[in-house]
Amino acid sequence: MRRPTVPSHWVPFISDSGWYSLSHPPTWKAERRDPWLVLHAPQEEARLSFHCVQLVREAGMSAAEVDLASLLTHRAGLARPAQLDLPYEHTGLEGPASQFAGFCGGAKEDRWRWTQVWLIRHESLLLSVLFCQAGERDPERETLGRLILASLRLAATPADPADVFTERFIAEARRQYPERRIEQTDVLSVRFGDAQLGLSNFYRQYIAAPERFADLANQVLQRAEQLQSISLQRLNPTLDAVRERIMPMLYPQAPWQGQFPQHVGEPWVGGLAILYVVDQPDTYWYIRQELLEKWKLSPEQLHELALSNLTVYWQVTPMHLHVAAGERGPSMVLPAKHDTYNAVRFLCPDFRDQLRGLFDRDFVIGLPSRDFFAATTAQSREHLQHFQQQVRSDYATSDHPLSDRLLQVTADGVSAYAR
Repeated sequence: MRRPTVPSHWVPFISDSGWYSLSHPPTWKAERRDPWLVLHAPQEEARLSFHCVQLVREAGMSAAEVDLASLLTHRAGLARPAQLDLPYEHTGLEGPASQFAGFCGGAKEDRWRWTQVWLIRHESLLLSVLFCQAGERDPERETLGRLILASLRLAATPADPADVFTERFIAEARRQYPERRIEQTDVLSVRFGDAQLGLSNFYRQYIAAPERFADLANQVLQRAEQLQSISLQRLNPTLDAVRERIMPMLYPQAPWQGQFPQHVGEPWVGGLAILYVVDQPDTYWYIRQELLEKWKLSPEQLHELALSNLTVYWQVTPMHLHVAAGERGPSMVLPAKHDTYNAVRFLCPDFRDQLRGLFDRDFVIGLPSRDFFAATTAQSREHLQHFQQQVRSDYATSDHPLSDRLLQVTADGVSAYAR
């Protein structure tokens, strides 16, 4: 079966555990209502809701033992819709929305008039889909909904949910290092001896390749064990010993506040925060609040020191840029190579002014990862939609993800981009 081509400007979405992915028009807004993903059409003319379970885990049975048709019993007033353009086994029912009140956990809402329900199975995964339309049944809207469903991809080897993944990691850590004190502090957060490990990046890599769990776990555990061997003096140095190696670092705000509040930082823009690290030849470590108090430094003084060191860093290690030409000057600017301090350089006014001079106007940036950025101008709506899609794609595959949002750079600084 030849699947329909998904428009290039559509927005990609990957579920939390990577069990399924899809693309949707940028005018449809995605909302997470655990355990559902809900896509809202403009003016709430329609709604697509998705809920995925792993049959073996959820119901104690194999996928082959489940008869999909028996789960959607045909009754008066309902019909079987035309099959979707999908390579997976699936079945559906459609009819007046009143016939589906409360189906799949969805609350009854008077505005819905027509509903389709789909069950889609691939290996051990079962995806439930609820497609509701307001007002009269609209063939064009229904065609668009079916095209969204045709973009679905289900994982052949489902990754473990985050909580199960964390338990597996702890079991592996205790097996390899029985002498270490290892305990879970939160989902995707583990205390390994004296170190606090955030597993978010590890989990993202695992979702992309579940069969590599053992290899990826070994990498994380070896790094954690190396941290244990760092002397107490190295983690509690005097200010003079590290003054010239203190650097700023961008970090997602929610994980910082939720998992590492002991690290000195402050909120920035676009769901990001500014933290501070001590740079080492082979790694870096985050500055803790207790260390700042020991140094008798204020957060403002720490920030000024870190920015000064960042400026010196880029003087010693100049950044080379790739510049794509457009009809009215540069259309896009990218760093020529990845660097730990690429994204954080947008804290520097001189660098922002340099790029504003290059573009000769305000511009838009994406900071999908610590090591990379992309900058462009708001040439057209279509151009920005494509740019946003690429930023989201880079964010989804990055080892050190920052944000999938767009930011705007003006003479006043950096702010969230307002369309």
